[in-house]
Amino acid sequence: IQSITMWAKATLVVFISAFLSVCGSSVVSGEAKEAKALRTFTELLRNKVGKDASNAVEVLRGETFTQIVKLKEIGSHRASVKSSEATPVVQMHGMGDFANDPFGMVPLANAISEYLGGAYVLNVQIGDSNIQDIMNGFLMNLDDQVDYFANVVKSDVHLAKGFNAVGYSQGNLVIRGYIEKYNDPPVFN
Repeated sequence: IQSITMWAKATLVVFISAFLSVCGSSVVSGEAKEAKALRTFTELLRNKVGKDASNAVEVLRGETFTQIVKLKEIGSHRASVKSSEATPVVQMHGMGDFANDPFGMVPLANAISEYLGGAYVLNVQIGDSNIQDIMNGFLMNLDDQVDYFANVVKSDVHLAKGFNAVGYSQGNLVIRGYIEKYNDPPVFN
């Protein structure tokens, strides 16, 4: 139990951060938001583990972690291409968010696409998974984030002729770094 407690304490910050990104609400802020996330996390864990704590580590590493971080893949981080005439848009999130956020970046991408008549919208993910995307916003060197962003943009055929960019918080810095260092394909706005 002691090793489970130590492991849980060490990873709880990551879980709460991911949970807040996935389930956070603009209505709840500050300490109340963290307390709500912690209560919900604790309830999820209690429901999965029950009274027998012998499987707590597996639960934390497995299903509960997946529920908190990924939830259900509700849509894609790429809005569908409906119009080849509309200028594509690339979004870059800030710290603590992630490209596939079903309550943030994905609805924003869909709204932008719809507003622009079906434009292709890409939410850039910095890493191979949602949790890597979140953690890289905090831990990856900003120059490395710019390089990663450039590789993602360069490899997307929909962006070959250029795009408009939207950055949120630290995402603005990543885009600015891309413009200064690469800008190929070019940012129009």
